[in-house]
Amino acid sequence: MYEKLPAIEPERIVSMGEGFILAPLTDDAVVEPADEPSDEYPLPVDERNWANKVVLRSSSLLHRVGANFVSRASIDAAQAVAERATAGKYSSDQVDPIVVGQGDASFPEELLRESLAAGVGIVTVAEVAVPIHVLGRVPDSLSVNFSELSRSANLDALPGGYDWPPYVSQADFANEDDYAAEVALRAMNGLRIAIADVRDLQTAYHAVTRTPLTLISYELLPPILPVGFRQLKGIGDPAAGSVLSVQTHENLWSWLAPPDLSPEQYEQYSNVRSRLDRMAFTSHLDLRREADVARRRDGDTRAAAIYSGLAAEALLDEVLLHLMWEEALTPEQAAGVWRDGLLSRVKKDYAPRLGGDWDITSQGAVGRWSRDCAELRHRAVHGGYEASYAEVDASMAALDGLLAYVCDRLCLPAKLRHYPRTALALAGPPGLKRRSQYSRRLVNLQADATETNWDEAFSRWREAYRRIRRQAQGFPRLPVVHESELIAVARPDGAKYFCLSHRETVLAVKVDVGPDVCSKNARVRVVADWLTDIDVTGFAEGGLSMGVSGTDLTGISIRGDWVEAYHLLPLASLMVDKSDLR
Repeated sequence: MYEKLPAIEPERIVSMGEGFILAPLTDDAVVEPADEPSDEYPLPVDERNWANKVVLRSSSLLHRVGANFVSRASIDAAQAVAERATAGKYSSDQVDPIVVGQGDASFPEELLRESLAAGVGIVTVAEVAVPIHVLGRVPDSLSVNFSELSRSANLDALPGGYDWPPYVSQADFANEDDYAAEVALRAMNGLRIAIADVRDLQTAYHAVTRTPLTLISYELLPPILPVGFRQLKGIGDPAAGSVLSVQTHENLWSWLAPPDLSPEQYEQYSNVRSRLDRMAFTSHLDLRREADVARRRDGDTRAAAIYSGLAAEALLDEVLLHLMWEEALTPEQAAGVWRDGLLSRVKKDYAPRLGGDWDITSQGAVGRWSRDCAELRHRAVHGGYEASYAEVDASMAALDGLLAYVCDRLCLPAKLRHYPRTALALAGPPGLKRRSQYSRRLVNLQADATETNWDEAFSRWREAYRRIRRQAQGFPRLPVVHESELIAVARPDGAKYFCLSHRETVLAVKVDVGPDVCSKNARVRVVADWLTDIDVTGFAEGGLSMGVSGTDLTGISIRGDWVEAYHLLPLASLMVDKSDLR
């Protein structure tokens, strides 16, 4: 804040523009780092002006402050739980303190100082001075709440060097409250300038050191910040001006306990938790979670745009795969007809199955996904584009709209007749109920004991499809005989055979096991006798199998080619109609 515009001798001016004056630094303008620790800090304070400017967008000083490492790392919380869980047998009082170096009897001060000197528990705090271009004094009635201002202020993009409003004077305002409100709003803009400049410092530091850093964002700021206001003449005088503790945001996800589950949510949670490793449509949910974290907790709009786009792609691909599985295509058939390029599949493969509008240029859900989600992801991935908040919000809304649209199509009565399992897997009973389509037929289908386990069968089918596609793209699978397991199989149609199963490649091949092999291996002989005697004619589940692990495979001869294991092993069944079990 200024009593009047800063004056600089004309011959000292390097550059001028709207809102800034750049002057060269003199030798005494940069304070060298202190050699000794101060009373306030256990480490020397780095008082170099990292922004390397006097009057420009901002001026930054970096402070290295020691903090309680144990609390910051949540070690004390974990130790408290361990102490309670062991009825006091584990006590944090008996644990050696986490320090670096060797201390003496002056613990904890000396050990803390040694740890901090080694970098443990250090927090880097940026003190950023930003001009807000107000001609006047600091208002006596000044009250600032960035959390409230952020709801109305434009936070879409971090500002550049020319994003300042014009100078205003205290005399321009009719009353003190209006003037204080303008100062508070400009302080919010100053905070955005400070964030942008600190991000510049971090990016430059990373370019030099390659140290992994998380760039600061509005959402990652502490929930309370000290914000000082002073006039230009007060620079250099610590007692000048005033300091307020200002609430920055309500992004307290990492500080608050997660919400409790309702009885209905707990029932859904238990169901999902028990099936999570194999159920369909979990990939897009996890990517949607990553997008949400990046947007709402981290303020990382580039990551949010990428994750949102990936979630949509995962959703669309898995929907098409699930439809193909429910059509009883084999993984080999699906891999053979799978089109390269998501847009090609969207244009040609969904409408014949689900109907509706799949035009990527339309104003519908698919068109919004293409424009707001897919295109934004493309710009972020291939151009490093940092999306605005509004763009990310539109992308995530398009993702949610796409999911709702697919569920709407699946829940139409005509589509439910063909794809009831896909509708139940994606929309679920709750989604079907909301659309008044959860019929008795679907309830009976879910309870049908003759149905294959949908989660497990589709999971195996999808992974087989992926392996086949990858092999077709030039990544061969090379099964190793001596790493394989010998398995005896008896089929309901009377077929009996031995095969080798290679776990890593999920390939199997039929083999001949001659009398000489049985004669020198008792376990093989026992299994061979079992295979001769067993009768599984008419067995409903595709027959029985018995493995012989740790067997010397010398003398076993391979006949035929290695194939996907489901062709030979009943326990690897993956077809929706159980055709691979017959």
